[in-house]
Amino acid sequence: MGPSAHQVGAGSTGVKKEGVMRSYFMVDYSFYSKEHGGTFHFLQFNIMRTQEFMQSLEFEALLDFLDKQYSIQRHEVSDFLEQLEMRKNILDFKKSEHLFEHAMRRSFEGMPILSTGGYNDRFLTFVSHVFQTQVVKCRGDFLHFVVKALDYLNKHTNDCFFITHGNFSDKITDRGKLTDGGINKVKQHFFSLKDELYPYLIVNVRSGSSFVRVDGPDKFERVCGSSIGSSFFWGILRLLNYYNDPTEAVYAAAKGDSTRIDMSVGDIYGGSYEGLGLADNYIASSFGKLKDIQGPEEFKEVQKEDVARSLLTMTAVNLLIFSNVVAKLHGLKRVVWIGMHIDILEYMKMSEEAFKLLTGGQSVLMFPTYHSFLGSLGLLLQHGKL
Repeated sequence: MGPSAHQVGAGSTGVKKEGVMRSYFMVDYSFYSKEHGGTFHFLQFNIMRTQEFMQSLEFEALLDFLDKQYSIQRHEVSDFLEQLEMRKNILDFKKSEHLFEHAMRRSFEGMPILSTGGYNDRFLTFVSHVFQTQVVKCRGDFLHFVVKALDYLNKHTNDCFFITHGNFSDKITDRGKLTDGGINKVKQHFFSLKDELYPYLIVNVRSGSSFVRVDGPDKFERVCGSSIGSSFFWGILRLLNYYNDPTEAVYAAAKGDSTRIDMSVGDIYGGSYEGLGLADNYIASSFGKLKDIQGPEEFKEVQKEDVARSLLTMTAVNLLIFSNVVAKLHGLKRVVWIGMHIDILEYMKMSEEAFKLLTGGQSVLMFPTYHSFLGSLGLLLQHGKL
């Protein structure tokens, strides 16, 4: 979930480990670039869980990395993260005299920090003073960075994208919960398309969603959009005061059961609607059952995990329908989802199966392997001195 993460990137770090290390707190990604003669290294951590992160093994590894590569001391990082935890998006660097005084002594020799995120100016001012350098906002170029990064990874790695496979038959358009038989049976198949990448459709799921046709590394256009995106999912759950962390909400949705909430074809017709080829468990109305709830006692039977499951499904299904329509209108065989793609393989597999059903197998839904860092990598390739 983009709004809850900060990203840092560096080239030629000499890190030997390559690939992805994921945890509840942090994603760690490295890949060696023969073209640039060094290793790209990216870290992403969840600022909604700062205190837990600072007690984790991942934090210890991060401190060691920063100390060895940049001579940044452990207490400096801890002080910085404590300020993040204390003030979140309304940080004031003057509240930490120790951090402020140390920042005044640190010199980055005029090297700017480039920002692709939608962070407010007070936060960026704080970062600028901490590191004693200019913060350059590159918000308008985000999609250009993503396209450039995908082009680079597709050319120089063999695992730019992945699709899922395995013995897992559930579709995201079916109500209920993930079946026990499917858990941990979904696997990833990694690949790069090399010269066969273009054209394709990017579905950028952020606050809302944008649908972008891509014909080359410098040739793309936004063809349409939707107000339904990750902020829709997260905003409704915050309105209900169910969760304080979007990552927690997504993991809860994977455990939820929408049977008490979503109305199926069987609920309406008493079974399958064979004339239209609709199975009895197919979702006919998201949240449709809630209209018949009588009184507060019945509402208590609805669990917040079930609401998260239904809401995430509704968001994903709407985007799948949009993706199918746009792909058909533009004759595109490949659709790439970036942004809020859940990071739960069972959900991704369910989305693929539903997309296959919608398109009749004419288009393929794919996921970028390293989606969290596409903006940062593209920015480095465009503006970094590599």
